[in-house]
Amino acid sequence: MHMNGPKENNFIIEGSQTKTKFGKWIKEIDNNNAKVIITFGPIINEIKEKIIKQNLPFDLINAVYQKPLDTECLKDISKKYEK
Repeated sequence: MHMNGPKENNFIIEGSQTKTKFGKWIKEIDNNNAKVIITFGPIINEIKEKIIKQNLPFDLINAVYQKPLDTECLKDISKKYEK
């Protein structure tokens, strides 16, 4: 993980060009599906590949940070997806 600047609070995730703010999760796949997978770590690439190749009906969120939790994203998830 590389920091773009001490005041920006933005990070680039290694192996990716994705920028995110500290504590924020990344929506890897957001196709308005009814179900979502929340995960983190190296397995995310394998899951993302399977969802895309097999056209599975899942959105995918990379929970890059476990602390602090991205409570804003969790609220969005609780409103958007099946319970």
